[in-house]
Amino acid sequence: MEAKRRTTDFLIPALTVCSDIAAIEGAFLLAYAIRIHTPFFDLLGFPGEDQPPIRAYLLGSALIISTWLLLFNNRKMYGARRSAVLGEEFLNVVRVVSFGMLIVMSAGFLYRGFS
Repeated sequence: MEAKRRTTDFLIPALTVCSDIAAIEGAFLLAYAIRIHTPFFDLLGFPGEDQPPIRAYLLGSALIISTWLLLFNNRKMYGARRSAVLGEEFLNVVRVVSFGMLIVMSAGFLYRGFS
């Protein structure tokens, strides 16, 4: 029983981290595809816009993934056995995501090469 518990203690946080990484990277790749490979921005009145290389998106996603993982880990959101009530868990996620978005928007404002 103890061996199963140790496996679960590692497996659940590892899967959570991997799913967070996949979700963030997927969001960046989807944003790139919408911006570059669809007429969406032409319809909004941004025709002829310079197309950034995908390298910029991948670099941005790497920085944001590391920031996000550090924030969630700092708030102990990756534990195998958390005894949080669903409402508390939701509130913690909202807090971490809000703080993370402030960091990301600040970095985007200061780094003009990505705008």
